[in-house]
Amino acid sequence: MNPREIVDRIRSGPAQLTLDEPLRFRRRTRSNPCDFNEFLQALQSSEMIRDVPCFSQLALDITEDEWVRLVKTIGRIRNINILRFDLEIGSGDFHPLQAVADAVNSAHSLLKIVIGLSSDNCPRDSSGLTALAYALREH
Repeated sequence: MNPREIVDRIRSGPAQLTLDEPLRFRRRTRSNPCDFNEFLQALQSSEMIRDVPCFSQLALDITEDEWVRLVKTIGRIRNINILRFDLEIGSGDFHPLQAVADAVNSAHSLLKIVIGLSSDNCPRDSSGLTALAYALREH
């Protein structure tokens, strides 16, 4: 799907939106009239999405910072029930578990969380793991 089709699909109100293909939200141009911020705004304003399986930053072909923003936005979807994230190791400044913890803290109607590792190595994010444990306990 191209960027405009993804945003239009979000606005049409699906219950599940699977993010498993590269996202092509680089710059707003004539051929790409939709940017990453518009995509995040559409996600956050959705009241119908309940489940968002979200693949790793490498699978989505986005930066680590964009992936963190995406994960946090998914947690802020009003009626989100299921969070599913695939994690991959990134740079030393990448803290995917902290982003997932922030999403859990924001997801007030959360019923289920699934975290998958895309490789044999767990991301080196011990503070994020601690934050996630606290978020899950509070939830």
